Amino acid sequence: MRNPLFPARHYAASRRWAFWVNTVAASPYVGRDLRRRIYRRLGLDISPESLHVGFRCYFHSADISIGAGSYVNDYVYVENVERVTIGARVGIAPHVVILTSAHELGPSAERFGRWTPRPVTIEDGCWIGARSLILPGVRIGRGTLVAAGAVVTEDCEPSCLYGGVPAKMIRRLDE
Repeated sequence: MRNPLFPARHYAASRRWAFWVNTVAASPYVGRDLRRRIYRRLGLDISPESLHVGFRCYFHSADISIGAGSYVNDYVYVENVERVTIGARVGIAPHVVILTSAHELGPSAERFGRWTPRPVTIEDGCWIGARSLILPGVRIGRGTLVAAGAVVTEDCEPSCLYGGVPAKMIRRLDE
């Protein structure tokens, strides 16, 4: 149920929305059930069956979907200028950063080129290791494990282990 006081178009530039999402709900003094209810009330699409959204998480907008049985740990940073879709039974470790926008490389006089927002999708059953960085436009396939500290710059195949900077497939995992 969406609250008309906080429509989905609200995001961090709305001081009131940002205060409720990134200060009140993100407080370590707010329990997980209340936190989930506040997020849902403010327009974030978080399944009532999601296991946990940790404290001190940052969300730039309400344009996110978190599936049933998913666990988003503490201090996760989601710069969701574009849609972020997190499937069911996904585990996201602490301090993961998910970005949905970047800039193209400009000419030598101005390297800061055109702004390019692109959505991120993490499919069902994935595990994203601590301090990983997921860059814009990436799709992480079903059942994939991203090792701690990896920088994911391109799509990941399903049921594989990815690690490194930039992240490369290390091996295929059993189905």
